[in-house]
Amino acid sequence: WLIRDPDSRRAQRTRELFDRGPRSFLDMQSPLFDHAVPEAEPAVDFLLEAAADHPKLVRAGHADLPAALDDLAEWDQTASADSTAMTWYHIWNNLNARLVKRLDRIPDKELLQATAIRAASDASRLLVNTYQTAFVPWGDVHVLRRGDRDLPLSGAGTGDPIFRSGDTAYTDGKWVADFGYAYAMIVQFTDPPASISLVPFGASDRPESPHFSDQMTLLSERRMKILHTARNDVFRSAVSARGTLLEFVDH
Repeated sequence: WLIRDPDSRRAQRTRELFDRGPRSFLDMQSPLFDHAVPEAEPAVDFLLEAAADHPKLVRAGHADLPAALDDLAEWDQTASADSTAMTWYHIWNNLNARLVKRLDRIPDKELLQATAIRAASDASRLLVNTYQTAFVPWGDVHVLRRGDRDLPLSGAGTGDPIFRSGDTAYTDGKWVADFGYAYAMIVQFTDPPASISLVPFGASDRPESPHFSDQMTLLSERRMKILHTARNDVFRSAVSARGTLLEFVDH
């Protein structure tokens, strides 16, 4: 009723997580950083079925294709930084994007299967030609970049995970995240309130500032920081302050 976008697998995954029941304050961090790839399940199932139905096409493909399919079959279908299957899936998905999104709409299954296998062979070939291996951890090529710092990044745009982080800007052999969370905060309305937050890079846009990229590690590690709001907490955690604190006394 609020947003008229069509339902998506990302939205379905969100409902699935919240339907599991009440969550604690700390538990609420988990959905924010959930890197399950909900679009992968039907697409991977289709590809593995196609490979089983057409072993000759698989044998005629790239030499590393059978091993890549084995890796895909063992994949937990998350965009984790250490996943080699996610890197392969990302490339195969982009080579094959129209097919992946229309699996249930195109009646010619034989053609679909052959197309999927050819794209899978091309994905393995592209990986080997670019990185000299078909098994590249996602965090090695999907990074958060700020200044001269690169950090491995989970999540993706491909596959529609909740932890959405750009994976289309490609330069120097890496997909540099160029979209994602601008700001994230979780609040517990207790007395006093408690809250945690994250600014993906840091609180400053000045490269010379220590806060230019000091929150990159939090995002890379899927963590948040305590947000100080009470006066005494702010004073205790402050590194420096400017100005004068005025106190009005009633005589």
